[in-house]
Amino acid sequence: MAKKNRVIDIILCAMLVLLPFLHVNIGLSVADQGYNLINFESFPDMNQTWMIATLVANLVGKLFTYLPFGHYMLGMNVYCTLLLSITVVLVYIVLKKDYNRYGVFLGLIIAICLSWAPKVTLYQYLSYYLFSCGAVLLVQGLIKEKKVLMYLAGILLGINLFVRFPNILQVSLIVVVFMAAFIKKNEIKALGLNVLCCIAGWCTITVPVILAIEIVCGRGTYVGMVQSLFAMTESATSYHRLQCCARYMPDILKI
Repeated sequence: MAKKNRVIDIILCAMLVLLPFLHVNIGLSVADQGYNLINFESFPDMNQTWMIATLVANLVGKLFTYLPFGHYMLGMNVYCTLLLSITVVLVYIVLKKDYNRYGVFLGLIIAICLSWAPKVTLYQYLSYYLFSCGAVLLVQGLIKEKKVLMYLAGILLGINLFVRFPNILQVSLIVVVFMAAFIKKNEIKALGLNVLCCIAGWCTITVPVILAIEIVCGRGTYVGMVQSLFAMTESATSYHRLQCCARYMPDILKI
């Protein structure tokens, strides 16, 4: 039985890896995919507000440009799609231990099919990946009473803040900790330790990164970025879609 389940897991994981690549050659346009690739190419010389607000997404995208064919739309599409495949496989491996593997597989297939936008928009998709993994780690930590998993969940949510600033709202996931305490009828001390683990993980990432931004870019830079985002509109000249540099256009149009 164990051998049979192992074979089934391999087949299902292979399907999860390959499915996102079915249409990897679609979406080679200069719309969402185009301006993201331009931002990756021009990092860190892009608009400072957008650079800081989506720092991790731009860093990951910039790293991809150093890989073979990373300067081309098709190559970037492959690398960014690979992130989706890795994420769903990791989630499957973790969840199939405690839940029906076919139910987990079906849920992940639905999630992949709903991921219709170009995967190069990393400030969106990295948000989904990190939040998914963070939620899984948090719930697993609460179920198995492993505080290290809750700490790691906090770290992932902390990283996610720098993928896209609005992800700060994801700290509301801490509600799950209080719900688990209510269901398990935990004591206040146990609840407090769980909350502190999550907060500690979040602060482990956010505090050093914000300090680094303040040191490198100047005092008040991060607060200024937040204020700029709230003041930004679709027609603002600082809006990221208008940051396209003409010198990059010949490269990104190549397939």
